[in-house]
Amino acid sequence: MAKIRQGVWGDYRKAANLINRSPDIDMVYLQHEYGIYGGKYGDFALKLLREVKRPIITTLHTVTTKPNAKNIRIIRALCKRSSFVAVMLEETAKNLQQNYGVPLDDVVVIPHGIPNFSIFNTQKAKAKLNLSGKVVMTSINLLSHHKGIEHAIKSLPEMVKKCRILSIRLLGKHILIT
Repeated sequence: MAKIRQGVWGDYRKAANLINRSPDIDMVYLQHEYGIYGGKYGDFALKLLREVKRPIITTLHTVTTKPNAKNIRIIRALCKRSSFVAVMLEETAKNLQQNYGVPLDDVVVIPHGIPNFSIFNTQKAKAKLNLSGKVVMTSINLLSHHKGIEHAIKSLPEMVKKCRILSIRLLGKHILIT
């Protein structure tokens, strides 16, 4: 096992060497999200994958719709290096094609979310949380500026005018991308 510190390229190189030397590792599964990996725009993840001599499967969690040249270069290269690329929304797959030049045939959509539990009693759950009688808007996620949560927050005053019983709950870890 290797510990990778976010901003230390040497840790990524050590991890790649460990993976390459290990007969027990058949493939590498990369979960890509902005702000997790070191380097500018997280390019240490790409450098790591270039060092690894195993098949790569990548899940792209956030794919910005207004990428700059660096975003495009890194995401294209991650997709090209990967044997399999997964996203969670059809719109994201189309975005990869339109804005990044990644062929749709190279992307698989695995729907995000949880099943609809029709036997779940939301009124009992709301009562336990002191939210009875309220309309509850939630987001449980890794929070970053790419998620657009700021748009929901900015719209709250207007929403509250129309729905006085609105409650918003945001749960997640915030990441700052500089």
